[in-house]
Amino acid sequence: MGHAVGGMDFADDVTSMNNETSGRNIVGFQRPPSGHNEEHICDICYKMFKWRSKLVEHYRIHTGEKNFKCNVCFKTFMHKSYLTKHFKIHTGEKNIKCHICSKTFMHKSYLTKHSKIHT
Repeated sequence: MGHAVGGMDFADDVTSMNNETSGRNIVGFQRPPSGHNEEHICDICYKMFKWRSKLVEHYRIHTGEKNFKCNVCFKTFMHKSYLTKHFKIHTGEKNIKCHICSKTFMHKSYLTKHSKIHT
């Protein structure tokens, strides 16, 4: 069963993604016919995305798929950016600096919390 977008049903335009994590087939990548607004709809929660790649990324929430693995501690992540942020734990990289006291931090959120001591 497809979803109606702009008054049109796109049941014939549905393709599927193989979820290797669970081995089941998830239907959900939809592309309206040419000439219509490009919308990609999640068949699980009905969230809409302008870009197919964002829908693919979104599906990881439902499947639990974590393709990005730390080569130091083997922890896995849904997004490459999460792995990059995590990896700073192993490298000790602290490239975010407080402009008031010059203390350095691994993450911007740590600096934001720290900044409150200066007010």
